[in-house]
Amino acid sequence: MLTAKQESARGFTLLELLVGLTLFSVISIALYSGLSMAIKSTATGEKRSHEVRQVMALQTLLNTKVYAAKLAKQSTTSAELAFSGEPHNLSFVSSMPQSIKQGGDGVYSISMQADASEPVLQIALKTYVKIGEAPLNDAINEIVQLADITNVTLKYFGVLNAEKESAWHSSWVEQKSLPLLVKVDLTTKSGSVWPPIVIALREAKKNG
Repeated sequence: MLTAKQESARGFTLLELLVGLTLFSVISIALYSGLSMAIKSTATGEKRSHEVRQVMALQTLLNTKVYAAKLAKQSTTSAELAFSGEPHNLSFVSSMPQSIKQGGDGVYSISMQADASEPVLQIALKTYVKIGEAPLNDAINEIVQLADITNVTLKYFGVLNAEKESAWHSSWVEQKSLPLLVKVDLTTKSGSVWPPIVIALREAKKNG
């Protein structure tokens, strides 16, 4: 009886200690893996959420401002179309955002900027001033960059000056009318390919 009590008081045997350390290591690795996966999942979810917000902001701009693009009159004797569309750039005149008190029209530019370390989509808004008018004292020149959108390809549907039938075109420059439709294909930093955004222009339908 005395010998058994003395052996029990000595503590764990070497084998028991090794087993305990092994179990602790396994549990620690499992906990670390689970925590690491949770952190990565959270970070991925945040990036995805930010990407979705940028795509939704672009879609809202296209559906409201490109839809309302205007034929901008430059003088009393002639009218110049303030709409210039290329494969990766688009410039047009449309109404100012409601948040801007002065109202009126502005020049919107949507373009891919490839000169940076990574390609980004840039949206610019400038005050539109007709020829012969004095510049506004509170001229607007706002630029926003959407870094999660890495590629935008635009196409334009309508009848070009030298054609008779409507078709899709990669550019719409120096035309006498607005395109009927504008299609936007975009790719984001994650590599996701979003469904095309197709906008029917209001003024084109009126003059069509």
